[in-house]
Amino acid sequence: MLTQAKRLANENKIVNATWLEQSAEQLTPVIGTFRLTTIGYAFHWMNRDAVLRFVCRQTEPHGGLAIIDAGNPQKWTTTESYQKVTKEIIRRWLGDRRRAGSGYRTPPSENHEAVVARSPFCRHKKRQYTCERCWTIDQIVGYCYSTSYCNPKILGDKKKPFER
Repeated sequence: MLTQAKRLANENKIVNATWLEQSAEQLTPVIGTFRLTTIGYAFHWMNRDAVLRFVCRQTEPHGGLAIIDAGNPQKWTTTESYQKVTKEIIRRWLGDRRRAGSGYRTPPSENHEAVVARSPFCRHKKRQYTCERCWTIDQIVGYCYSTSYCNPKILGDKKKPFER
């Protein structure tokens, strides 16, 4: 992701970006302040309370935080048929227990909204924007390969049959 980000920044002549490869918990104030911090799918993997405390200290007055989740093609709590099929294919090749790296997924005990509500970002609003997205089979497979629960390493010798 960093290689791609650097390439795109260079192509678009963006010179005021800094790229770091480290966990959010390792950030220090030397990084500077932010007008807006965006956090994507990885928020559930973080020490959410600690990260929010740090980000709040580093956020400029009237700045903000956006936790963004654009949805995924095999959402586990869905009624959409293509998502059900994708989820079933993952289960066929990896079993009923949802993987998470070398172990199994333990869902966070609290949703993101509850964690943000008790954080220094006490004024918060949940916004939902809807857009239509058409996933191709290759995009769904690529998405699965980017996850902690269905990537090529976890699939091992099941990768080719999974793709079929």
